[in-house]
Amino acid sequence: MVFQNESRNQIEADFIYALPPGAVATYFAYWAGDEKVEAKIVEKKEAARIYKRLTSYVRDPALVEFAGKNTFRARISPIFPDQDLKVEIRYVQVLPSSYDSVGYTVSIGPADAKQSDPLESVDVAVRVKSDSCIRSVLNNYGVPIAKESDDYVVSIKGIDYRPPKDLTVRAVRVPRPLRAEVRVERPSNGACYFSLALTPNHSLKHPKISFAGISVSDLAPTRLPDVRAGQAVVVNGRLKTPRQATVRLSGQSSSGRRTYLVPVDFNARSPLGIASKLWAAAKIADLDNRRSNRKAVISLSFAHSLPSRYTSWLAMPTAEKKWLELEKVEPKLWSMAEKMAEMIANGQKDSAEYRALETEYTALWKPFGQGEPRQLTSKLYEILSNIVQKIVELNLSEKPDPVTEAALRTKAERIHTEIRLLDPNFHGALEGIIASHKTRLLESRCRDIAGRLVRLIIENKSSNGEAANLRTQLAKLQRLLPAESHAKENLVAAYANDAIQRLAWEIVSERHKPKPNKHTIAKYQTQMTRLATLANANPDELIAKQEKNWLRNARYYEAEAYAIAVEQGNLKEAQVHLQRYSALKSTADDGRDQDDLKLALKYRFEAIAHEYCYARKDSSTKPTDLKRLRDKANRLAKLAGESLEDAVRENDLYQANERMYDAAEALNAEISREHPIRSRVDRFRKETEIVASEIRRLDKEKYSSKLADAYNATADTAISAWLEEQKAKAQARAGIVGQEELNKAAEKRKKALEELTAALYYIRSSVRGGDPLISVNAPGDALRVVALLPDGSVKTLLWNEANRRWEARFDVPTGTPDGDYVVTVVVILADGTRKLTTISYKVDNTPPSGTGSALICGDANNLLRLEVKPNEEIARAVALLPWGERIELRRHSDSETYRASVPVPPGAPEGKVEFVLTDNAH
Repeated sequence: MVFQNESRNQIEADFIYALPPGAVATYFAYWAGDEKVEAKIVEKKEAARIYKRLTSYVRDPALVEFAGKNTFRARISPIFPDQDLKVEIRYVQVLPSSYDSVGYTVSIGPADAKQSDPLESVDVAVRVKSDSCIRSVLNNYGVPIAKESDDYVVSIKGIDYRPPKDLTVRAVRVPRPLRAEVRVERPSNGACYFSLALTPNHSLKHPKISFAGISVSDLAPTRLPDVRAGQAVVVNGRLKTPRQATVRLSGQSSSGRRTYLVPVDFNARSPLGIASKLWAAAKIADLDNRRSNRKAVISLSFAHSLPSRYTSWLAMPTAEKKWLELEKVEPKLWSMAEKMAEMIANGQKDSAEYRALETEYTALWKPFGQGEPRQLTSKLYEILSNIVQKIVELNLSEKPDPVTEAALRTKAERIHTEIRLLDPNFHGALEGIIASHKTRLLESRCRDIAGRLVRLIIENKSSNGEAANLRTQLAKLQRLLPAESHAKENLVAAYANDAIQRLAWEIVSERHKPKPNKHTIAKYQTQMTRLATLANANPDELIAKQEKNWLRNARYYEAEAYAIAVEQGNLKEAQVHLQRYSALKSTADDGRDQDDLKLALKYRFEAIAHEYCYARKDSSTKPTDLKRLRDKANRLAKLAGESLEDAVRENDLYQANERMYDAAEALNAEISREHPIRSRVDRFRKETEIVASEIRRLDKEKYSSKLADAYNATADTAISAWLEEQKAKAQARAGIVGQEELNKAAEKRKKALEELTAALYYIRSSVRGGDPLISVNAPGDALRVVALLPDGSVKTLLWNEANRRWEARFDVPTGTPDGDYVVTVVVILADGTRKLTTISYKVDNTPPSGTGSALICGDANNLLRLEVKPNEEIARAVALLPWGERIELRRHSDSETYRASVPVPPGAPEGKVEFVLTDNAH
């Protein structure tokens, strides 16, 4: 059976497989690339533990668990997007019978009436062994019965085939009072198993079976069920010496006690894996009724490779087995590596103890990889870093210790030499490493001292002994820094400049409070005077500049308050804020053309229009709520010179572009398969045409519609090339065309697929062009290239014909901790083999910082003015308000300040405003 992951995500295949009545599963395997991986019996808890362990590291295990009578649950992970999963299940079955026939059903029909897609391919052959008692062979498909070596064969083959129902084949036999059929198995260990099916022509209650002329044991089931006329009762057992015997079946019929006698030849040999499996399954079923039989059930399960209540099938590819084995010995490898690294540092590499340790270490690692083991290299790097840190600290110490430093340098040189031997990518000179560590430590100490000095100046303690001592320390440390270091500049002046700017803003803010505190203002002015000379700044000019900024902010706040009043339909309040805005504009006019009033109206319109667009597509939105949002948006649009219709159209266009990409990606995946399914190709192509039609209607700029139309035209070419290749293959099989024509058709299809992938790439770039890029150099004919991100998600890479590389874009997941990360790229080559490569990236989650303020204002204290000034470039600023509202702040014109004004709802609780700053990092 072959399944396909049609989603765009990596998944775990999880399916329930129900066997026919009377069947016993005897074998499970799946394909990991080209490797056929066979399942082995493992105790249930241990199998689940191993499976969970492997899947957490994106490995390739399969777990099959007993889920009930004739039912199994199979889990296989991971299955990549558009990847095929090939599974092989074998089972033996006692076929259902009637008085004069026996039947076999192949489950190939649709699972339900809604199943529309056909099967990619079907190849079923049911062989009925010739027997003198068989009168005829029938099937419910009406296909002809073929004869091969006197056997009857029913075959169904098809590509892109939709079976109307399950296939049932029946062998009509000559009626007999009692039919006996036996399978006998003689394994090499000497034990002999049999499975005997007896079919009487009368129904029997409480049937009993006995044997004459042969010694049997371990019969199962121990208690036979009642049997209906024409149906088989099955008994399984063991015997020592196979020979001809007589079997007696008796039971209570509707006409009284009835007994049958039938000769059975137990000398007849059958293929291995039938009688023994049926016997073991029946025996396990008998024992499974009591938990006290747990050990016996597990023993039978392992002996006959049958899953049970206490055991499971676990399938692991060779690489996964090695990985688990390595995991077991890895703690010992790390311990040995640490000891070896310390011995290298201490100059003991030539000792007999080291050589013995190295030999043991190499032998332990050898089965798992090539080259030098990573544990030793990692430990050497770790020890080198620690030693260098100690060398730098000693070098900068007030009391140098040349002897200790020299000893540490000797150790560092030994470690450095060894790393260069083990790691071909390591090129750093030891002195360069020490100098780099020293520079970082010096810069950190300089920044700390500069900050402490500025605090002393603000506190009027610049003349005391502590300040003098700090200046001496700073000068000494700066002399040790390399010329290119930024910390050699006047750090104290830079810190003083930042501090005096903040003090100027605090003074202006205090002055504009309803009740300004004169003592606080005077204190800040004194502190500014102390910093002025050092910061090379004029306090009065700084205060005037911040006063201008404050008035500009106030003007914008009034503009926002006006926009909010317009939004709410409060024209009286809007007029008040408009008058205040006009007064502030004349007071704080800085000569700019920026119309803060129109900008505030535009921002509020965009926010309400965005909310309206999503509400109109939410079925739970009440008509009254939708009308309220529409009225708000239209009031704002009229004054802002905007259009709600245009905003809705832009939103719909964005969503249509997203749908176009999804549909195109699905079409690409299907048409690129070795055997695409025509109905799926047609369905996906129809969907891309429907979405493209919508894009044409919405796209005034005609950019997105050109991309969509270009993709669809390229898709038609690719579909045509595929159909031509199919036709060429059929003609080649019929001998109409030769290999040259077939190769031309294949090459034409390959080129069309490359162009289709490029067209998809352009659509994707237009929709999601801002994400970081993964670019991999892999063969263009690779079957699939996927990137496994550290959070477990999967990105499918696309072939970029222009760059001749496989590429995809991704976002670093929110909440990823700081550190170095690795993206594992899996390349599935044309021959099915897998190649792994890695891409490293660094995550720095150091959050952006800034200063924020929240001020209640308005005639009735019903307006909250928010402001944030970030210390660095940010992407956006958001405020979380005490009553649960989330508001996005807007950057004000060409300044670095983000602002917003929000109405305070009646009865709103008091509390803190939280500002969330987001930087531009992906």
